Amino acid sequence: MAQTNADVAVIVPTYNRSAILTETLDSVAAQTWPPAYLIVVDDGSTDETQVVLEKWQTRPLPFPVKIIRQENQGAGIARNAGLHAAPPVRYVAFLDSDDLWPPDFLERTVTLLESNQDAVAAVCKAEYVYQRTFRQEARRQLRLLLTRCGVKSLLEPWLRKRLHRSHEYLPCNPLAWFFRNAVGVNSCTLVRRADALVMGGFDESFLSNEDAPFYLSLSLCGRWIFSPGQPVVIRTDVGRRPDVETNLSEKYDDGGRQWAQAFENFLAHHDVSSHITVKDVNRAMSRKWNIAGNQLRNHRHGNEAAACYRKAFSYNPKNIAVRWNLLINRL
Repeated sequence: MAQTNADVAVIVPTYNRSAILTETLDSVAAQTWPPAYLIVVDDGSTDETQVVLEKWQTRPLPFPVKIIRQENQGAGIARNAGLHAAPPVRYVAFLDSDDLWPPDFLERTVTLLESNQDAVAAVCKAEYVYQRTFRQEARRQLRLLLTRCGVKSLLEPWLRKRLHRSHEYLPCNPLAWFFRNAVGVNSCTLVRRADALVMGGFDESFLSNEDAPFYLSLSLCGRWIFSPGQPVVIRTDVGRRPDVETNLSEKYDDGGRQWAQAFENFLAHHDVSSHITVKDVNRAMSRKWNIAGNQLRNHRHGNEAAACYRKAFSYNPKNIAVRWNLLINRL
């Protein structure tokens, strides 16, 4: 029986991920419905990425591969380079170079969009894999201990809050979901190529978190559909070398500020009142600016951190974490 190739161009931007890039590309090659085209955009890697790609291309593959090499310019420009190099396929999928697709990701998501022509995107569940720090592991063990000791009820409010972060709930109200959580759906989502081009691709003015304005805008374009089944594996800090920068978005000190600014810019140009309440917007923006301040403070940018905390306070003066950060940032 002839193998079915999905009418999809897969775009993988990468930067210094030679240690784990092969695993990501293997997950594309292992698809039950292979893509029509794979585009890898090497955004100025300084490690062995080129060698890894050349070796990987020597194997028999059920689709053509295009490698684009460019100077390091950021994730947004890298994604757009792949988008504009794609042939006239119906769908595009943006896979981060450290994440892993389940074998039937394209088969499931393409089938859904084919049978739901009014939908703009299909999204599936994500499983997050962290290279845990000692503190993260201690917290995980504490939660397990509390559950085993019969105090699970103490955790139920936290568990309910975590549950609603699941991508399963995203189609109910995509815009509200993005505000209440992060964006973080690049590797989990299949979109129509025509929609991506009409929106102008990714905002190249953002050196990081360029996916925020893209998916926020897409959330207003039409219906999203959830695809049940195996999750996409989202890997954080896995395979990271301490001597080499590896993340296109996290290499900048002010990534959190750009993230918050992306949401603020979106609010300035769109009426979201029919999707999310003012109260929820203010709470979400306060959290985002607080996170931005924490990141800048951790990089010893005290004055810039203070400006972010003041913004966070302006959105939600009742945010205790923001009040505390405003205080200790003066010390």
